[in-house]
Amino acid sequence: MPLTSDVTIAELQQMLRYDPLTGHIYRRKDNKRLFVAKDNYGYHVGRVKGALFRAHRVGWALFFGKWPENNLDHIDNNRGNDKILNLREATQQENMRNTKVRSDSTTGLKGILWYKYTNKWLARIKVNGKYKH
Repeated sequence: MPLTSDVTIAELQQMLRYDPLTGHIYRRKDNKRLFVAKDNYGYHVGRVKGALFRAHRVGWALFFGKWPENNLDHIDNNRGNDKILNLREATQQENMRNTKVRSDSTTGLKGILWYKYTNKWLARIKVNGKYKH
């Protein structure tokens, strides 16, 4: 989620506290847990100074003192698990490799599908934006 405000990391650190063992974010003034709501994609979200942020990005910024340069990947594919050991920076390509098998998959494998037009199985991957079969 792109940053939509001028909130600095120093301001975040003054207002918020991140627990890397649980992945929870708390308001410093009253220790209230924040970022408990989830968006349509399953990410924890919350507002800071009126701007909407995803919890894993704020947690990363609070822990490392800088915003992630790339995407953040949830290693276990659980978008609700914002523990620091479950987060890693990844390119879009690396992030896409770490996806779950689609729920409508008939094979239970990624990249393999039944191609009904030829009545054959098809294996495909995407490399540099182009599909390889």
